[in-house]
Amino acid sequence: MFFDTVFTSTGSITEAVRIVNINNQRLRLTDIKLMGGAQSPYSINIDGVAGAERSNVDLEAGDSLYIFVAVKINPGIATLPFVVQDSIAVSFNGRQQYIQLQAYGQNAHFLRNQVINTNTVWDRSLPYVVLGSLRIDTGATLTVPAGCRVYFHADAPLLVDGSLKVTGDHFDSTRVWFLGDRLDDPYNKFPGSWPGIYFRESSAGSHLSYAVIRNANQAVVTQAPVVGGQAGLVLDECIIDNSYDAGLLGIQGSVQANNCLISNCGKNVELAGGGSYLFEHCTVASYSNNYIPHLQPVLSVADVYAAPQGGGSVSGNVNAAFYNCIFWGSNGTSG
Repeated sequence: MFFDTVFTSTGSITEAVRIVNINNQRLRLTDIKLMGGAQSPYSINIDGVAGAERSNVDLEAGDSLYIFVAVKINPGIATLPFVVQDSIAVSFNGRQQYIQLQAYGQNAHFLRNQVINTNTVWDRSLPYVVLGSLRIDTGATLTVPAGCRVYFHADAPLLVDGSLKVTGDHFDSTRVWFLGDRLDDPYNKFPGSWPGIYFRESSAGSHLSYAVIRNANQAVVTQAPVVGGQAGLVLDECIIDNSYDAGLLGIQGSVQANNCLISNCGKNVELAGGGSYLFEHCTVASYSNNYIPHLQPVLSVADVYAAPQGGGSVSGNVNAAFYNCIFWGSNGTSG
């Protein structure tokens, strides 16, 4: 049984293995035992009973039982992923067989409901895991260096009231990744795994280079206005992919996007309520998949924005320009 990368202190999902009696008569399992015992990072539940060991379990002919397994890894000093192993011994008819358990552990910087109120530069020695929310306060700047990975829990948005600087580079290993914290398959492919990045009205001077923003609900939402003739948000060589709702939503905001890819989102680019937007050498494309049917235009531009669930509307002049860009949607719904 294999668990994908598990962050220390947070614990894994629960996996299950099934033991089946294929014989035509009753089988007694004399012992089912987690070899690491109570000190193991793994915990098991045997057919509904929690505990590291259970004896004399009878299975009728053709019957079965489940062993549920989870793992929680204590934090250490390692910066690279490490392997955590154990096994479950199953004894019957004088024989013993083993179910091997393996997980990759990963230390991380854990941030829970944190507010950054001074200029801060992160390091890339360990990934960052955001729980609750992370907010960059007005007047503060967070700089995220090349190669850094940031993982967000399901309820954890990144709220930018100040400035966010991402200084990635063009290799996969030097891009900056913003992802949900579920790394196990298939959850690592689900859109809507975390809320997204929100550049609010007071934010200014944010610049993202070689960022990858994937599997969010609304990947990038900006209300940042033009300040001193500069767009409130600049995106250079960024990838926004697999967002359940919007890939890029501008509400009376300002964006300059250069050579970016925005793909396979519910609504790839929506610019509404006014604002100033410049896209150069960008590709915006959608193809329906198992999680997101392509029902909305890949590009929508309007001078009115109606907030969902009766949240009112805003309007204003919109100035949007697109140079050497590609817009494409499956089933003839691009536009």
